[in-house]
Amino acid sequence: MSEFAPLYSRRERVAILLKILAAAVPVYIAGYYWIFPWLRRYAKTANCDGFGAFNGLELLLYGLFVGMPLLMAALLWLIEGRRGLRVWRLGQSPLPGEKVLRRTRYRFGAAARIRPLAVLAIIALLVGVSFRGGLEANRLLREIGPCGVSSRCRPPQDTAGETRSTATRKLLESTTRQTRRNNHGSIQV
Repeated sequence: MSEFAPLYSRRERVAILLKILAAAVPVYIAGYYWIFPWLRRYAKTANCDGFGAFNGLELLLYGLFVGMPLLMAALLWLIEGRRGLRVWRLGQSPLPGEKVLRRTRYRFGAAARIRPLAVLAIIALLVGVSFRGGLEANRLLREIGPCGVSSRCRPPQDTAGETRSTATRKLLESTTRQTRRNNHGSIQV
């Protein structure tokens, strides 16, 4: 047995690069030109939109602070988890018959188990970040308050205690200023 793992041929390396680019470029383009601009616009009025028991801002903050780290941990597990378990069991890295991109010596025992431990530590760190993100999202939501409190949203329409003059003044103000509706129905001034 050679002390170095077998290398991918030049053709195999180009094929791997093209597969990665075929998956990454559309995701990047969709994020840059569609998802992030939409998210930026939606974040301004998210507190006023309801989705069942949650409002849009809750979904946005928990998705960002809890969902993203958990998604990254799940992706890391999908990419490296099974291989790491096999390396841990066999005590050999790279695995027997596994091709590598650059010249790599076989490692055995504790030296081979370092990378699976590092992957497991990163996954545990991401889960911890997700837990902490849940606490921070909860704190931010308590500070922001409900839709009517935020200056970005329309105040609740309660005209029972208003006098006739204040109701008339509000009506005049609302008809004289220019308003437009955004793509999910909220009024922007």
